[in-house]
Amino acid sequence: MICTDNVDTQLLLNKKTGRNSTSWLNMRLKDAAAKGYIDLERVESKANEADGFTKPLREEAFPGFIAQLGM
Repeated sequence: MICTDNVDTQLLLNKKTGRNSTSWLNMRLKDAAAKGYIDLERVESKANEADGFTKPLREEAFPGFIAQLGM
């Protein structure tokens, strides 16, 4: 399962319109989803654990990020 907060990716994989800003990746994801290899699930940005690895967190958000990881 892939959790994403990216609306364009969700629309693209669900065969609706969407901006194709990362076309090579979206094409691979779309193919894998069509074959049933992956499922896509919507996650709110605040609950997206990956954001803690890819975006700077405010000091007050860091304890919540650690809790999401189960640490």
